[in-house]
Amino acid sequence: MKKALSLVAAAALAMTCTALPVNAEDVVKANVPDAVYDQLLDGYNKYTFDQDSDGVVTQEELETSYQLDLDLTGIDDLSFLKDLKACRTLELSNGTITDISAVKEMPSLANLRLTALPLEDLSSIKGVNLYSMDIEQMDQISLEEKLDLVTWTEAKIDKGFSVMLEPTPRGLFYDEGFWLKIDDTSIAERTDRFTSAENFEIYGNQVGTTAYHIFKGEDEVLSGEITVSPFEVKSEPLDDTADTSEVVPCLWYGEQVAVLEEGALYGIKDHLALKYSDNAADLGYFYEKNAAGDYFYYDMLLENDGTLFINNVKVEGLTFDHLTYHGAVTADNEFYKFYEVGGSETPVLICSDYADHPYNSDHYYISTSGELIWYTVDYTASGKALPSTIATGIKSPVSCEYDLFVDKDGVLWKCSSYSGFSKTKVASGVVECGYYTLYDGGTTYGYKLEDGTYHQVSSGKEINVVETPVYVNDKFINDGVFYIHQLSQKYTNGQDSLIRWFIDKDHVLTVDFIGQHFAIDGVDKAIAGTYSEITDKSYVWFIRSDGSIWSYCIDDQSLKKHHSAGTAPVKFDVNGDGEFNISDAVVLQKWLLGDGTELANGAAADADGDGRTSVFDLILMKQALVD
Repeated sequence: MKKALSLVAAAALAMTCTALPVNAEDVVKANVPDAVYDQLLDGYNKYTFDQDSDGVVTQEELETSYQLDLDLTGIDDLSFLKDLKACRTLELSNGTITDISAVKEMPSLANLRLTALPLEDLSSIKGVNLYSMDIEQMDQISLEEKLDLVTWTEAKIDKGFSVMLEPTPRGLFYDEGFWLKIDDTSIAERTDRFTSAENFEIYGNQVGTTAYHIFKGEDEVLSGEITVSPFEVKSEPLDDTADTSEVVPCLWYGEQVAVLEEGALYGIKDHLALKYSDNAADLGYFYEKNAAGDYFYYDMLLENDGTLFINNVKVEGLTFDHLTYHGAVTADNEFYKFYEVGGSETPVLICSDYADHPYNSDHYYISTSGELIWYTVDYTASGKALPSTIATGIKSPVSCEYDLFVDKDGVLWKCSSYSGFSKTKVASGVVECGYYTLYDGGTTYGYKLEDGTYHQVSSGKEINVVETPVYVNDKFINDGVFYIHQLSQKYTNGQDSLIRWFIDKDHVLTVDFIGQHFAIDGVDKAIAGTYSEITDKSYVWFIRSDGSIWSYCIDDQSLKKHHSAGTAPVKFDVNGDGEFNISDAVVLQKWLLGDGTELANGAAADADGDGRTSVFDLILMKQALVD
């Protein structure tokens, strides 16, 4: 049905967009020098400027193209640049031009890259409002001239928030090796979240003023003042209970995560926290390929009585003791995984001697005898999932990483399972293996010997490993970012639209979206950022110290407690009366027509599970009424 409707819609659209013949003499060729025009039809420029692929770049195509890469050899006039009205990125290289002030006439220019131009200085472009600028093979341009071209953000911060200390335009100092010093780090300090060679994120620890200094080597190139101001923290009452919640990756019960709290499972969807179970024991998330080679995704909800639900569908005839990596285990040590067979998730018995799962290693388990076992599941011609296992001979692994295993005797084995199973002995006297960060940059698979030295797996050569994190911030207990596509499109056209957040040592959560600040106390975890198609609003979700679930709406700055939000809605019950009938179809149809009707249970309307509410959901709803 969806395909048929799509074809009808496409046909209708095609009828309204029928191309009209254009006479060759009516085409207005782009008014640029011949040397420029030739380049517009060459290389990457051709795809940008010859938009209809007719071999001609028109004046209209010139004015609507967004990027130009131009070699200035043989070109001495840049006045045509003013006609590139939509161009956001300009790359100029070579030639003899020493004045490129024409770029000031480009109304949309945001990114400028200059390579091997004979400019004596940057005075001809001073004052151009750019987002980024890059200079290559132009050693005649001094650091002082670059510094004179840029402006730096003011280091004014609200307590508990951060600010980016960075130049505008950015990009001129990536090769300069700048570093930052702050006089009083009790007032403010650098974080490592977005810090680079020229960008420094500064976190406001406490109210006050201090100075910062930017150095290149031992030479100070810039200094300024950091001011941290007080910010009002919202305080809401907490219940006299403790937070015992666990945040779990999830797709079906929640759009990104779900929350387990004292046996209750809450799924974070749209603008609601919906309760799916009151006796949840565990929740697991997994994806696997089906017979067609396509990935399918499922959530496993295990309840206290051993009942297992796959995407809220009960697994019949089996009860389980616990969930494990990518599967579930019975009280009799039977290990099951779930595969899409015939359009439904089907349990497949992998083994009857399951004891444990090695860390971060697919297709292996540890048997009740302590041996590492490799397994695989293939599909037969009829689509049936068929498991097979191979005993590896590796006993009681004490350390593992992907396909590396250290056995109880200190032997490191490298395994392969691309076509069957094989193993190779790497070294003896090994204590551990892992994926290590190196002091001189980069990462590698390695192992540690009994003498304390580290070695690379592939070569056996000794390596210098970073054993502890280089940077540890003791001023906040957690931090992160959320990105919501719809939010960025609505407010910033996709530019720098991260939702940045911190939770400090006093359990104050701060949320920052393009300068919009919010703070609330008594918070243990920030868990997700979601968008609701029903409300056309975006939300930041967090858990407070009593285990309660809250949301903060970015769009209208409202705060809401969700802990007692109620149970998950009956499928198709969009009017919220607890039943599914013809009245729900009427309500959904009115809502789709935009007559102001509201959906009491918007999550119940997404019948096809694509995360949106559309006419296709209404079609499925009407089919369900007929059935």
